[in-house]
Amino acid sequence: MRIICNDKDLTLLELHSAITPKQLLVLRDNLTQNLSWICEAAPNEVSLDDHGPIFLLEPGDNTRGMAPAGFPSRIGGLLGMIPEYAEEVNLDGILFWKALVVIGNSYAPTYWIPLGMDPELDQHLKKYLEPIPEQPKVHAADSATGEQTCCGQDLKG
Repeated sequence: MRIICNDKDLTLLELHSAITPKQLLVLRDNLTQNLSWICEAAPNEVSLDDHGPIFLLEPGDNTRGMAPAGFPSRIGGLLGMIPEYAEEVNLDGILFWKALVVIGNSYAPTYWIPLGMDPELDQHLKKYLEPIPEQPKVHAADSATGEQTCCGQDLKG
């Protein structure tokens, strides 16, 4: 398991070629987003240590005994998580679960879990997949004004 709290952690992973360039890019975006929730002024000077790190799980990690990641074995490890959202992400041909979990009011770790690593966990996370939002239907232009409306709102481009 890799624990990412700040840009230095990603720099070390890059330096040692521990993750692919695409994984690095996506994780850096995830880190930047999570840090911006904490501190808009200087996200590079803040760490996710106290706010919820990014946990990158690897084959062989014990998903049932994840006390360092906030989920001890007495609650089933990661099977005890109820994510705010979960999505499947393809990184260089490897499918991952990306799940954000809010614990308390100020701790929100993100978990990147290889799909298929734990079939029971896959089934658990599938229940929390974010549905793709429906796109609003654009109605024909108003014949008098030529303006397009959707659901009673003007669509001005």
